[in-house]
Amino acid sequence: MEVYFDDFKVTQIKSPVVATDDYYPFGLTFNSYRRENSVEQKYKFNGIEEVTDLGLNVLNAKFRILDPAIGRWWQNDPKAEQYYSWSSYDAMGDNPIRIADPFGDEWADEASKKQAAGMESSLNTKNASLEKKNDKLATKEAKAIANGNFNKAGRIAERIGDNKTRVEINKQTVTALQTLGSMPGSTGTNGVKEGYFSFGDKVTIKDNGDGTATQATTFARKADGTYVINNSGSLGNKAHEVMHGYQAATGDVTLQPGTTNISAYGPGVNHQHLENEGYRAHYGATGASGMPSGFKVNGSDGEDFEVSTANYLRSVKK
Repeated sequence: MEVYFDDFKVTQIKSPVVATDDYYPFGLTFNSYRRENSVEQKYKFNGIEEVTDLGLNVLNAKFRILDPAIGRWWQNDPKAEQYYSWSSYDAMGDNPIRIADPFGDEWADEASKKQAAGMESSLNTKNASLEKKNDKLATKEAKAIANGNFNKAGRIAERIGDNKTRVEINKQTVTALQTLGSMPGSTGTNGVKEGYFSFGDKVTIKDNGDGTATQATTFARKADGTYVINNSGSLGNKAHEVMHGYQAATGDVTLQPGTTNISAYGPGVNHQHLENEGYRAHYGATGASGMPSGFKVNGSDGEDFEVSTANYLRSVKK
């Protein structure tokens, strides 16, 4: 028996899925699939290039190589001096679910890292604007001096000095942001986190004083120990709260977990010192026009005080 087929075609319909990978926490793949004749995607876990040559199966980041099978880098951490309590080969602070390290040099909470980058960009833009203003003011100052109008020249010189001060303050706030982004987090035997910082807009925390929930509008610490920096309001407000985060990172202040209450100060530090630094960062971002006429602090430790803008600005320029 003979069978004939006219215009017989065999059509292969390719899967719409080009490739899939499942991951173990540190990037080791399993259940991998790649469609036939497709171009292999090498950049996978954390956007790091996977190297399979010679059966290596490692992740080649910008600064060093990660072995996903053991969760350790092959090379020393280029920023090891920032993490004395961690092995220089440690990956993502042993917490790859929460922490990302796409370059192999530092790690940070991804959502907070993006917000910090946005704020850093805003501060750098502000500094560029202030420096441009100073260039114009310098021309006016020279003209005033040439015309013998020394009083006017003096006023212009003061404005130039104020702008330079603000530029330096903003640079310090940027440094604070970068420090917070590279803090080596750890968890104590009591389960409370140390060195963990995040941004949050009015993040709800539990006040362990009476058990009720309250919203942190400034700077707070969640029950698990994570410090939450408020990221709402003006650039000056944000800079102010970032400085409080930096104070906690450097040991100038410690908050009681689950509250906004101060449990300890660093050597030689008091509440007014903390607020002065916060408003100094505020001034750098917004200038005197963006400062309150005065501020009052009702300290949770009973230390209450008031500061006028005039007195504050004198302390800024020291």
